[in-house]
Amino acid sequence: MMLPTVRAVALFGAGVPVCLVVLIGWPGLWPFSFDLSLLVLLLMGIDALLVLPGRFVDAKVAVASAVPVGNLAQISVLLVAKRPADGLAVQCALDLSGPVTPPGNFAAMVKGGSAEVSVPLLPTRRGVVQLETLWLKWRGPLGLMEVRKRLPLTTRIEILPARRTAYGPPLNALMNSAIHGSKVQTQKGEGTEFDTLREHVAGLDSRFIDWKQSARHRRLVSKEFRIERNHQVVLAFDTGHLMLDAVEGLARLDHAIEAGL
Repeated sequence: MMLPTVRAVALFGAGVPVCLVVLIGWPGLWPFSFDLSLLVLLLMGIDALLVLPGRFVDAKVAVASAVPVGNLAQISVLLVAKRPADGLAVQCALDLSGPVTPPGNFAAMVKGGSAEVSVPLLPTRRGVVQLETLWLKWRGPLGLMEVRKRLPLTTRIEILPARRTAYGPPLNALMNSAIHGSKVQTQKGEGTEFDTLREHVAGLDSRFIDWKQSARHRRLVSKEFRIERNHQVVLAFDTGHLMLDAVEGLARLDHAIEAGL
């Protein structure tokens, strides 16, 4: 879509008082009273021919599919000109919905046929952010006509619980345990998962004596247990209205979830 700019409207409007002055003061010169307005229209037509059409500009938007709440993400916008347009200044705007701070308008300068700009995105609550539309706008060389292009988007960003400290290197080191490896490592302890039987000796707890097996083997036999692994842990949080108050830009509930993780 091509529209006149504010500069073009101002120049065209400035010709109206001139026309009135000429018509009132010199009625015989009325054919020349419209020259200024016609000159502005002519310049607008020339600018419309020189401006880069919208079909020759395309854009691609890339962003992570999931972002932790309270962490700064980057939306990468790549502009590609299908026709030489070095020095083309493109104004961009993103329409999005969801629990996120609006990024505002941004600009990109096309050089070498393309331009890439990063837009910061700061989610404030957990949920889903939907990128809906990317708006592009640029002007002709005379600044009298501008082209506006609308690009629909279908990108979704999931805003996950905060993990600024919950998923750091220390926790990753602990998660690389033997239960995920190729070598079995048995850790014995006072758990409830049965491991094996062994001959009862002094120092073992008499509560773990298996009397049936002891009668069968005609000697005292005790049970050995392993430490429980892979148990499900349920974290319960109070989600009352007081948890909605923000602390350092995040809801108290998000701080509680991070502490629980």
